Amino acid sequence: MGWKELVIFFSCIVIVSLLGCNNFLKNYYTNEEGGNRPKKSKFTLNTPSYNLTKGDLIDTVAVYVNKTEMYYGEKTHIDFHYLRFFKNGQYMEDLVSKKEDLNLLNFNNVNNSLMIGYFNIQNKKYIQLEYFRVKYGEGGFYDKRQGYIKNDSIFLFYKEYDKNDFPIPNKKNCRIYIKEKVEGLTGTPDW
Repeated sequence: MGWKELVIFFSCIVIVSLLGCNNFLKNYYTNEEGGNRPKKSKFTLNTPSYNLTKGDLIDTVAVYVNKTEMYYGEKTHIDFHYLRFFKNGQYMEDLVSKKEDLNLLNFNNVNNSLMIGYFNIQNKKYIQLEYFRVKYGEGGFYDKRQGYIKNDSIFLFYKEYDKNDFPIPNKKNCRIYIKEKVEGLTGTPDW
C-alpha cells in the first residue's frame, strides 16, 4: 500500500469517526413519533411537578394560539404557535404555517411537538414555562419564559421581569396566546 492509499484510508477513518461521534455529542434523541427529547432530563420545574388546582386559570381542554406575522420585503408570512397544557404540570408548544393545520390531529400529536416542558403557576395568574428545544446544527437547549394569565389570554414575555413589574404587553415585548376550546383532546406526553 502506497502513501496515497494510506492517506485516503486514514482520511476515510477520520470522516467516519467524526460522523459517528456526532450522535454521541448530541444531548437529545428523536422518539418514534419524530419528537426531540433530552437524553438526560435537566428540567427544574418538574420537581416537584405542578398539579393544577381548582382556581387556576389554565384550561387543559383548550389550546392557546398566537398568530405571528413576519414581513420579508413585500411578502407576509404567518405562523400559528400554540400551547397545550396538561394537568400534571407538563406542556407542549408547536408551530404550524396554515390556519387549517390548527386541528385536533396536530393538537393530539403530543409526542412530536417543537418544544416540550413544564409549567407552574403562582398566585393563580403568574405563569412560568421551562422548555427543551432543538435548533438543528446547535443541539438541544433549555430555556424559561414567564408571563401572566388574564381572562382567556396568556402573555409570555421575551425578557425576564419581576412578576410585579411586567410592562404593558405589545407585539414587541411578548407573545400573546388566546384560548380556543377544543373537543376531543387526548394524548399522554412521553417526557
